[in-house]
Order: sequence, then structure tokens, then C-alpha cells
Amino acid sequence: MEQTMVRFLRKEIDVLVCTTIIESGLDIPSTNTIIINEAERFGLAQIYQLRGRVGRSQESAYAYLLISDRSSLTRER
Repeated sequence: MEQTMVRFLRKEIDVLVCTTIIESGLDIPSTNTIIINEAERFGLAQIYQLRGRVGRSQESAYAYLLISDRSSLTRER
């Protein structure tokens, strides 16, 4: 895992697929996009924390929240 992270930091690879482990505080300022799959499974605080992992430099940042077909969103959820 460490070698993969080093390669990502060196920009040898462009996409990092991972679990919510990034929520624990990885800081990669050049990362500008996060795609959160099945976002309905997370609480608002978790999504906020995950979103905070991108856009830490002068670049614009994007967060895409995807929900599954079998899920529906309401005002409460």
C-alpha cells in the first residue's frame, strides 16, 4: 500500500481507488477530484470529512456523490 501511495504522490499513477481510510487524514494537495460511491451509506459528517481530502491547493476541487439505483433521497435522508 505504501508503494502505491508513493507512486500516486509522484504522479506516476493518476487514479487512486481506496476505502474510507482516506478519511483518517491523508493530505495530498494536488488531488482535485473525489468520487464517493453509494454516498447514501455515509453520514453528513463523514461526507464532509471525505470532501475535505481534496482541493487543498490553488486548484479547483470537485466532489461527486453517487447514489445507488435502489436508493432514494428524501429531505430527511
